[in-house]
Amino acid sequence: MTVVAGVDVGNATTEIVLLRAVGGGVEVLASARGMTRGAKGSAESLTAAARLVLRTAASRSVLIDSACIAPAHPVRTTCRAGDRSPPDTGPLRLVTRTATTAAGDAAARGRPVPLGALDALGGGPHGPLVVTVPAGVAYEQAARRINDARRAGLDVVAVLAERDEAVLIANRLDDRLPVIDQVPDLGAAELVAVEARPHGRPLKHLGDPYWIADAFGLPASSPHVRALTRELADSSYAVVALSADGGGGPRPADRFDRTDRVTWRDGTTAGLTDSVGRLRRSPPGHVSAISWAGAPWTPVDDVYAVHLDAVADRARSRRGTVEVDQVIASVLGPGPAPVADPARVLSDALDAPVFLAESEAAAGRAGALTTPGCPDDAVVADLGGGTVDVSDGGRRRVVAGAGEMLTAVTAKALAIPMGLADHAKRAPALHADSPHIVVDEKGGHAFLDAPLSGAAVGALCVRGPVGLLPFNRSLGLGEWRAWRMAAKIETMGRNVARALEALGVTEPLPLLVVGGAAGDDEVLTSVAECLPTGSTVGRGNVARSLGHRYAVAYGLAQRGLEFV
Repeated sequence: MTVVAGVDVGNATTEIVLLRAVGGGVEVLASARGMTRGAKGSAESLTAAARLVLRTAASRSVLIDSACIAPAHPVRTTCRAGDRSPPDTGPLRLVTRTATTAAGDAAARGRPVPLGALDALGGGPHGPLVVTVPAGVAYEQAARRINDARRAGLDVVAVLAERDEAVLIANRLDDRLPVIDQVPDLGAAELVAVEARPHGRPLKHLGDPYWIADAFGLPASSPHVRALTRELADSSYAVVALSADGGGGPRPADRFDRTDRVTWRDGTTAGLTDSVGRLRRSPPGHVSAISWAGAPWTPVDDVYAVHLDAVADRARSRRGTVEVDQVIASVLGPGPAPVADPARVLSDALDAPVFLAESEAAAGRAGALTTPGCPDDAVVADLGGGTVDVSDGGRRRVVAGAGEMLTAVTAKALAIPMGLADHAKRAPALHADSPHIVVDEKGGHAFLDAPLSGAAVGALCVRGPVGLLPFNRSLGLGEWRAWRMAAKIETMGRNVARALEALGVTEPLPLLVVGGAAGDDEVLTSVAECLPTGSTVGRGNVARSLGHRYAVAYGLAQRGLEFV
């Protein structure tokens, strides 16, 4: 009986399937998966794949009679994070919307004045004053001088401290004033508004466009006022300054846009973050080159980008619970040239004949369509680490942005390492209420066999290789689920829809999803949400037994049996 190996060397992982012909049909002997060594299509990747085939064959006590591989088309994908363009708030500048600590339950506005200048003001009428306390002044001294100034008749209405000493200063003041710490230099500000709310309550005044309009003498309908109030949603502390020259607000262009740029195929050039909206509206392939940090232009095949702000908006996330001021970009470009004759290299390593199939896409589609119940006209979507690959039979489209991008979005939004984000993104979380009790996203309680460490108590956790891994303390279970689903829609669902639109598929369709990300139930839901109403979305189960990962390898093994 002839044993044939189908060998799928991918950009990130290598999958192999061993088949043999039995009684007019085929039997799956084994399957295996490993990390790709070196670049896809390189001699190193092929010899490593051969070792995986031989080990797997030895574990089943069979010999390989032949193998089948597809021509390699290596690609290089890159995920990069950068600052998003800040909103244009005109003459207003959002100095801070967070603080380590704050004190008081009030809002105030006034002219900023350094602590050291209070004595020179005397006791005359100077209007409301906001005192700034530099880092070199002890909190006892700062509180004493502020108390003396108020007794002398100065109308001090708020205090801004450079160091983390808001509560220490507030506890020593004669009157209850809003005090916010870790406030940077106010620059050329002529007027400052300050608000602090206790116990995480949202801002009452600085989040109101009419209060801001009255405080700074601006029309409430101004887009600058609307942009500012949006930025302050859900904040409990804030400091807003009016520039003396009327132009102190952040501008749309920032450091990231000045250094990372894209060239469109129509010849125009723009900053990457300013191009996010156009990237999401345009078919794949409309960007021809990219320049990272002023480096020489690099040709690219596709670019896809996601604003973390867009994910937070879709999830209705509270401001301050997740990072929103960054953009994650995924770039697809040609990889290093593969070896000229991959079949010969693999044949030498296996000591068996190796056949070269026509295309990887055709093999993947053939393997995917062995899923029970799947119609022959289904569109196949292969969700990998770096790319989404869709095929409707005669056509194929590969676009940037897949599992790796989702990991990067999660890592940057939560400020956690990529390895931890890779676990956190995959499945529903648990909240550790105590060392012995966890709550799941449906409200169910479970008692643990062994107590959790103190670092996990009070945190969201996900199951990892060696137990529960804590990854966030700011979000509730419902908030985290909403954000996680939004992230999967923005990175995976919209990207599959973008690839299908590039193929001209706009009507309801049957879609079969394969690849590593197909194992995530939430990814399938996210993809379904972005397709035309009436579409059917299902997960591949190659040859009824191999699951969703081995479509290409199985299709190659099938093709190999035809060559024998």
